[in-house]
Amino acid sequence: MEWTPKEYELFRFPSLKKELIINGVYIRLFNEQIRTCEPLPDPIIFLRACLKINEMNKEWEQLRAIAICNVFDQYDVINAVCDDNELLELLFNLLKEEPDDPIVQKSILHCVKRIVSNGQCVEIVAKSKVLSKFLVLLHPTEYLEEVVPLTQSLFSVTTGLQQGIIRGGLLYLLNHFVNDSELERRVLVSQLIGKMSTTPGIGPKVSLTLSKFFPISIINTMKMDARGAVILLDSTTETPELIWNSEMKNDVGIFIGKMTKAFYTKQLSDPTVKWQVPDTFAFKYKELENELCIGGVFIRILNKNPTCPLNNPNGFSDGLFNKYQEAVRQRDVTLMDVLAKTAAVFYTNQPQCLDYLAPSGHLSKLVELLKNAPSESLFIILQVIVSNKECKEKLIDENAVPILAITITQMVDQAQLISDIFRSMTSDVDCKGVLCFVPKLCGEDVQESIFKILDGNLDQQLGSSSPEVKALIVDALQNALQDSTHSEQLEYCLDQHPSWAKYSRQKHVLYLSGAPSIAGYIAGPTSSGAVGLLTAAEDASIHRPDAPPELK
Repeated sequence: MEWTPKEYELFRFPSLKKELIINGVYIRLFNEQIRTCEPLPDPIIFLRACLKINEMNKEWEQLRAIAICNVFDQYDVINAVCDDNELLELLFNLLKEEPDDPIVQKSILHCVKRIVSNGQCVEIVAKSKVLSKFLVLLHPTEYLEEVVPLTQSLFSVTTGLQQGIIRGGLLYLLNHFVNDSELERRVLVSQLIGKMSTTPGIGPKVSLTLSKFFPISIINTMKMDARGAVILLDSTTETPELIWNSEMKNDVGIFIGKMTKAFYTKQLSDPTVKWQVPDTFAFKYKELENELCIGGVFIRILNKNPTCPLNNPNGFSDGLFNKYQEAVRQRDVTLMDVLAKTAAVFYTNQPQCLDYLAPSGHLSKLVELLKNAPSESLFIILQVIVSNKECKEKLIDENAVPILAITITQMVDQAQLISDIFRSMTSDVDCKGVLCFVPKLCGEDVQESIFKILDGNLDQQLGSSSPEVKALIVDALQNALQDSTHSEQLEYCLDQHPSWAKYSRQKHVLYLSGAPSIAGYIAGPTSSGAVGLLTAAEDASIHRPDAPPELK
């Protein structure tokens, strides 16, 4: 009997009918005897054959996947696989979003783990089209615990993180963070997002994207405490930096869920599709529609709880003063008043935050406003700022003192407040040489403004506040006269005005020795510190004590 070559090829031993044979290797025995069998003559050729074979039953699929996994474990093939685009794609194509067999999925994920443990391979995978294929695995919850650590390795390089964002990785993670029902999975995802947002170079972009969906407080918590961020997301709270409740979580969760589903559908048909959030987009929470928020701080709540410490007080200060400048440009008086009140309340209760303002550059802009657009709100801000020594000195350097003196008569309705600031600016200040404010008080326009009040020319307009305004101005001038370097120059200028003689011998803040008639009693606001009696010049024949009489 003669057989043709074709008949030879079709011959099979019946006992081997159920054996999977790839490239001459019995796969079942290869897997069972992996540590003792003869080494493969060429592992890459065998691996390629394993990856290319198709149309197998479930048992053979499992055997094939285990064999591939064994090759990765027992042979040095990782670099060769990464350098071969075909092998890389064949391997990643075995991963399924909804796998039929957990053994196959876990075996291939183990191979991917070996690949992403190699730095050079991470760069290659990050730049290849298999990344999109892998990131799709972040969409379902199944195997998320295995997929997230591998994703973290891919995102550890700049290219991987950049591509991970635009290929939907961040979107899938956000969906799990807000919508997943399993706490530990959410914590795992939160941890990865937190690391992404703190990665040098790319981190700020990640944070910016997150801020389009979530409040800054939740994002900052995610960076420091993954579990705390999940707990915070599930909570109800109202602080100066966070207004949050279950309805807000539900609303943003629905929005992200719909966005994720739409992107996932597109990505399945087109792996090159990109996820990009428009620069102008920001999720709108209906609960925050009427809230004024500056630098991540809700003004209404801060004004109710001004002692509450802020995570970024300097950032809030920047936002507050930038917003104030904007309100001035728009002539929004209502907003200016709200911001001034906030500044007064905040810095009064947290005075240590004023230290940042002196070198920040904001004070020079305030002096420009003082010169060109003075307002009550500006004076309220200045009143609290001058309580800080560094801020006061910076304002003096910016020539604020003579401008204030001139402004008193320009805004008579605010004279009391301006005079109080003027007085504060001149107290406990050392001479600063060419920057010293004292000689500038000798300016003609300054002298004219001061004596327009001291001479009583504005008494009718000042009304009942006239005595206090005069006392505050006199006290400010007396402070200036303590400057040993320039006091003689200032005293000479003051003496040119006959009315100065009525005030020059004032010796006590709380007791201003006087003359036959008392011009008025000053009991100003607590902040002014100006409490005393203002009198006319004393008669030379009358000798009054230099101190208040003893109480009986």
